Amino acid sequence: MALSMKTRCQRCDARLEPADVAYICSHECTYCPTCADAAGPCPGCGGELVPRPRRGPLEDGSSMTVEGLRGFGDDWGRGDVEALMSWMTDDCVYGASVGPEPGTTFTGRSEVEEGFRRILAYEDGGGAESGPIHLFGHRAIAEWSYLRPGPDGRPLRVRGCDLFEMEGRRIRRKDAFIKTLPMASPT
Repeated sequence: MALSMKTRCQRCDARLEPADVAYICSHECTYCPTCADAAGPCPGCGGELVPRPRRGPLEDGSSMTVEGLRGFGDDWGRGDVEALMSWMTDDCVYGASVGPEPGTTFTGRSEVEEGFRRILAYEDGGGAESGPIHLFGHRAIAEWSYLRPGPDGRPLRVRGCDLFEMEGRRIRRKDAFIKTLPMASPT
C-alpha cells in the first residue's frame, strides 16, 4: 500500500511536495520540518514522527504529480495568488477562459499574476469543485466546475478544464476552457 503523500502540513498548511522533506506518523499525519520540530510527538495521534520517504522525479524527468496539481487547485479555490505563483515558472503563460475570444493570454510572471487576480475576481468565490486530474508526463488535464448567478438570477453551472504543461515541479503553461450550462428549474 502506497503512502498518500499529503501535500499540506497539518499544522501550518505549508505546501509539501512528494520530493520535499516532511515528517509523518504511522497514521500518515503529515508535518513540515518546522512544525515537526515544534510538535514532539504527533499532535494528531500522539505517535512517533519520522522522516517521510521522498519520491523522486518521474521517468521522463518531470516531477509534477497529481497531488501537486491538486495543491494548485486548492490554492486556486482559496484565491491565494501568492501560492499560485509559487507553482509557476519564470517564463509562464496563462491562457484564460474569458476575455476577448478565444480568451486573454498572459505571458511572464507579472502578467500571469495579474491574470490570476482578474479571473479569481471574475469567478467571485463561486464554490469551485475539483474533478479528475489526468497526468501524462509533463502534460496534464484537470476538470472543475463552479456555480455563478446567470443574467436572470438563476444559477449557472460553469464546467471547465485546464490543460497544463510542466517543467519539473512547476507549471509553465495553463490554458483554461469553460462551458456554461443553465441549471434545471426546480419542479
